[in-house]
Amino acid sequence: QRRIVAELERQFSCLDEAVTSLKRVRANLKRYKAAVLSAAVEGRLVRTDVELARHDGQILETGEQLLRRLLEKRKSLWKGKGKYAEPCPPDTAELPPLPDGWTYATAEQLTDPNRTISYGVIKLGPPVDGGVPVLRSSDVRNLRIDLQGIKTIAPSIAAEYRRTFLEGGEVIITVRGTLGGIAVAPITCKGFNVSREIAMLAMVEPELAYAVAQFIAAPPIQRWLMTRTKGIAYTGINIETLRALPLPVPPLHEQRRICAETERLLSLGAALDLEIESNIRRAQRFREVSLEHAFLGSL
Repeated sequence: QRRIVAELERQFSCLDEAVTSLKRVRANLKRYKAAVLSAAVEGRLVRTDVELARHDGQILETGEQLLRRLLEKRKSLWKGKGKYAEPCPPDTAELPPLPDGWTYATAEQLTDPNRTISYGVIKLGPPVDGGVPVLRSSDVRNLRIDLQGIKTIAPSIAAEYRRTFLEGGEVIITVRGTLGGIAVAPITCKGFNVSREIAMLAMVEPELAYAVAQFIAAPPIQRWLMTRTKGIAYTGINIETLRALPLPVPPLHEQRRICAETERLLSLGAALDLEIESNIRRAQRFREVSLEHAFLGSL
């Protein structure tokens, strides 16, 4: 028995060390993801268009030119009542400098004026079979949406919040409950609505959504938001804060390269995280098997 106990202690000690190492690697993966997103939003992830232009002489649209074009398009899209109201520019007094060819814009400047930044259904009511699917804060994770267990509500309730019905391609962000969730709504979410816990940002240029989502998920932008949360027992982000949220605007071609590289690097991290989770489960199973063998006298 002493030998069995000693052998179990030896094996479990090795397992504990291995699991501790795996969890340490997992913690480092979180820092890796944060570092990737920080590099993306600060213009350090890929060579800028300005740098490339200096090398090969290619002239491309700058971020400032892109913003001017977006603001013109935004104004031309206006179909509301009354005179079109120009969105306020960002307050850049306390913002860090940007790479050459980039500029700042508020989230409001980048969104469709006919689908203003807003949150969704306040009272969802009981689940309804065959009803309208609604995204809640628990469904929106960091740069992804979990479509398992989506709640469906009465169409009559959802219809009261027509402005937040999704078409696919919107940036959605958690503003109540668990903060930090940010993702682009896939086309499979067309016809969904969102809850009061979620704010919807419909981009004036749909292609902007992926860079905007990555930038908002980055630690520098998250810190800006977290310092402006409201409430004590139940904190949240109000719509006025979101509208004023300052976001970097790189040239569109550069945004594509940033998004592609970010996706590549984050996919590598996600694959490693799955492997770590598998090994942790394997270690737990090995522990159980060892106990079974000890009980049967075959250790």
